[in-house]
Amino acid sequence: MNGCGLEIDDGKSAFENFIVFNRMNRNSRKIVPLSTPMNHFVTFSERELVSLFWKRDSLKKWMLELVQKTILSCESYGGIQDSWLSGQAPGTLIQHLLADVNPDNRDGRPRRKQGYRDAITTMSLDDAKSHLAILRNPNFDPRNYHRKGYVLTGSISTDGFRLNLYALKMKELLAVRYRRLPEAVLPPRLTSTVGGTNSYLHEIRNVVKTKEDVSQLWPGCPPEKIKILCLDLGQAFVVAGYVLLPESNGPADKKGKKPQIAVAQVVHHNFSMSQKAVYQPMFKFRRWAEQRKRSVPDDSTPSIQELESTLPPLRGPDANFAGYVQQLKMVEGRLSDFYNGANHLYKSHAWDAERAMHEEFLAIADRLLKSVGGSHGVKRDPNNMVVIVFGLGEFGSHSRLSSLHSKFQVFFRDLVSAFCRQ
Repeated sequence: MNGCGLEIDDGKSAFENFIVFNRMNRNSRKIVPLSTPMNHFVTFSERELVSLFWKRDSLKKWMLELVQKTILSCESYGGIQDSWLSGQAPGTLIQHLLADVNPDNRDGRPRRKQGYRDAITTMSLDDAKSHLAILRNPNFDPRNYHRKGYVLTGSISTDGFRLNLYALKMKELLAVRYRRLPEAVLPPRLTSTVGGTNSYLHEIRNVVKTKEDVSQLWPGCPPEKIKILCLDLGQAFVVAGYVLLPESNGPADKKGKKPQIAVAQVVHHNFSMSQKAVYQPMFKFRRWAEQRKRSVPDDSTPSIQELESTLPPLRGPDANFAGYVQQLKMVEGRLSDFYNGANHLYKSHAWDAERAMHEEFLAIADRLLKSVGGSHGVKRDPNNMVVIVFGLGEFGSHSRLSSLHSKFQVFFRDLVSAFCRQ
């Protein structure tokens, strides 16, 4: 390593060299490459799933029944992989044996109630080749591309509790190709999210400087008609906001009717959301986890809390990595049963906490959008001109809780892309 004063020692293993170099990152939480006792997500392709299903008699029977609908003589493992799977649309095996996406029978339910089943589909190999040929055409114009939804790629990931389906988002292809057009053809990045939202955050002071800039960006809309939603992200408060609604016809009465005489007035709203309030689902999960760790199956068996607390430290002057690994091997079975047990109790509670926090974020975002006349899942009315501004100032964190500001920013930015899209 040039300029670091260290060289790889050929007399040591790659693992030992990695530990030495990893201590240079000045992060006390990552001085050693050691994973947690919980099982991580593992990715499988459909060819690998065939190998896994073949070892279980019930799954093997279902798979053969599915294959023999197309190839009657196929009864071998190699025949399924080479003769059948290679000619099927990516995701066919997943669709029939793991997740009922894009079912032929909708059960008479409305489209909006299908959820992911309606959004995800499969694409045959011929259709995929034709689709890619259109996108690769030098004369392809992304403005004429209107495909939506998700297409299965034929891969999954799982940790033994959750199942993730890998799919291509058709709209993302528009975003990638859209950015290749000349700047004169593209709509202003400040007022459109057609090309995506992940790289289009700009300092508004460098874009809007005069009233003429406003007229150019929002043609036909006077500056005083534009609603402004300012968001400041922080540590103590996940988000603090300020809303400016330039015009209002006055407050509605109890029956929701507006007054007949229009009264021009400027309406301001200030609001904030405490981080401790959003963290309540995680606090509940932590209290449950600590209580479970203190419980013991019998008097002669130490609890999980005692096992984890007696392991040698990995940080500080008394750090002992070799002793930690050696002692961890002795209790690895107990820890694995606690975090990855057959009943998935720990992962179930952790998943519930994550979903509850997601709902907290969704409630905050919905409240923010309602303040400017919108709602999540509903596209913005073309006559409702809204500017959403993020404060990107840096700050230090002095709390033991990890800050949620960056997580909420990504969540809210992706959520409002559909609301603001033109």
